[in-house]
Parts: sequence; structure tokens; C-alpha cells
Amino acid sequence: LVAITAGCSVVESWASIVIGLVAGALYLGVSKLLVRRRIDDAVDAIPVHMINGIWGTISVGLFAEPTLMKTVYKNSTHVGWFYSWGRGSADATLLACQLVGILFVIGWVVGTMTPFFWMLHYFGFLRADSLEEVVGLDIGYTGGFRKHRDSLNFELEGKKMDGYLEEYEHRKREKAYFKKNNDRMGGSLPASSIHQESLHGNSYHGRRIITSNMIESLDTISNERMENNNASEIANDAAVGNGSQDRAV
Repeated sequence: LVAITAGCSVVESWASIVIGLVAGALYLGVSKLLVRRRIDDAVDAIPVHMINGIWGTISVGLFAEPTLMKTVYKNSTHVGWFYSWGRGSADATLLACQLVGILFVIGWVVGTMTPFFWMLHYFGFLRADSLEEVVGLDIGYTGGFRKHRDSLNFELEGKKMDGYLEEYEHRKREKAYFKKNNDRMGGSLPASSIHQESLHGNSYHGRRIITSNMIESLDTISNERMENNNASEIANDAAVGNGSQDRAV
């Protein structure tokens, strides 16, 4: 459907079949490539709309039939490249126009959407955490009850899900810890930095499930840091109070 949209009014039936066959092959190939490269595209928007949209635009420059061009656009000077060869001219003007149009759309989308997605990333809204995708976005965003937990095979899927949920709860505590430190620094830490490996290793935004011992170890470290910070604040308050008493005396 996407591939034939551009040329549906100017290509013949046999050409539409060729366009559809190529579009199907492109879809299957690019979809498998995305999975192999671990690129998240759950609805296959890239192979369906981008790749086949490009192919459909190019196909007009290849298969636009002269009679149909004359009927639809009242002009058949520049037709599909294959038909131009039949005329003995090899005129690729229409094909070149289609390629320029593709480049223009790519440039427009990249130029307008790159700043938009950069801002979403900076403020931490670009994507959900990968572990939230496993346990369910309803848990992360709405605090929904884990209703699907009882429907799982406890011996297999249930125990595995318990591990994911345990790690998810740990990451929530970890995220709260970094947010608290960020507030103490006056909000100088951008939300996108929470996903950086330099702050806390690769546990927050990766798909790795760490062991319970590692979770307890990280929690202990976080608690010790928070206790040390609280102790320092109490000591500072006491020092300020003693200094005030000395000046009063």
C-alpha cells in the first residue's frame, strides 16, 4: 500500500505487481536487519513507511506510463525511465525529480526533528527504560497492579518475571537517589545524564539482570552514601549552632 501510493495513477497493472513484490522483499529484509541490529521498531515503521515510501517514490520515475501521464497530468514529455528507453531517449528527468524529492524530505525531517528529539532526550522523555518495557509500562507510568503475574507459568516465566520486577524496584530506588542528589546540586544534572554509564555502570538502561547480591551491595552503598550525607549535614548544623552560641556569649 505504501509503495504503490505515489504511482497508483500512472503505472500499469503489471508494474504495480512488480512494485509490490519488491516492496514485500524490502520489508522482510529491512525488518530482519532491524532485529539483527537490535534497533527498536515494534510496529516496523522504518521498513513499511520509510523504506517502502522511498521505493514507491523511485518507482514512479521508473514505471510512469506515457498514456497515463498524459491523462492525469496533461503532459507526457518526461515519463518513467524504462519507457524513455523504449522511446530511444533514456530521459531520466522524472526519475531525477523523484530522487530530489526524496532528498528534500529527508533533509526536512532531519533538520526539524533532530532538535525536537534532542530536547526530549535532554529532559529524559525520549524513551521508556528498557526494563519498564519488559515488566510493563503500566507499572512504571501508572503504578498499575501486576495483574499478568498470576497468568504466567510460575516455574518458568513467573520466576523470570520476579527477577525483572526485583531489578525494576532496585532501579527505582537508584533513580530516586540520583534525583535527590540532583536536587541538592540545584538541578544542574540534566535528566539525560541519568542514563549515562559513567554515573552508575550499565544497570539503569541496559537489559542485564543483576544478581540479588549485587542489588543488595548497590543498595548498601547507596544507603551508606545517604547516611554519610545526613551525618555531614547534622555535623554542619551542630557547628553552626555552636558558633552562634559562642557569639552570643
